[in-house]
Amino acid sequence: HAEAVVREGQAHGCAPSQLNPAIMELGALICRPREPDCPCCPIAEFCAARAAGRQNELPQTAPKPQTIALQDACVFIQSTLDGAPRVLLRCRPHDAKIWWRGMWELPRVRVENAAPEATLQRWLRDEMGVDAQIGALLHTMRHGVTQHLITLNCFAAQVVTVTEREELRWFAPHEIDALAVPSTMRQLLRWLERHPRGQEQLQLL
Repeated sequence: HAEAVVREGQAHGCAPSQLNPAIMELGALICRPREPDCPCCPIAEFCAARAAGRQNELPQTAPKPQTIALQDACVFIQSTLDGAPRVLLRCRPHDAKIWWRGMWELPRVRVENAAPEATLQRWLRDEMGVDAQIGALLHTMRHGVTQHLITLNCFAAQVVTVTEREELRWFAPHEIDALAVPSTMRQLLRWLERHPRGQEQLQLL
């Protein structure tokens, strides 16, 4: 129907670049959700809502969903290979049920009813094959996804062993720029780059 309206507009000399903003202005200034200004509406005679006397009750908006608070923890692990710094990243599964599927990030886990450090260390060991000592809290970020408000705590860690696997790789900082990384995680990585810490600060002290 929208395409038909655009074609009809073009037939009368109205380009899509004019029609689309005009429709947006119509909804913003005249056909308002509350108290629409029907006497000033240029298409009032075609309006089904006005013909039915329902212009003051439409549209019916759904109630705003309740905010769901979540807590995640991630780990910032550095290493020096061939004299160059590397950061350990994990590729999220290609699962349609999860956010940011197939994108690279610092190893990250959902925390529920437990200390984030313990949850992170256990998940790294059991699921990722990474034996690490979790260190200091480096940074906390909060961001939203749909109706969820996520608190993301980033911890330093010192690695004992890392089991080689396809979804877990070391990257040089300049290589990360070319990767598909969620925007919040990229902000976190940039923050960590601007606030470097010595190796002794990344260890348990």
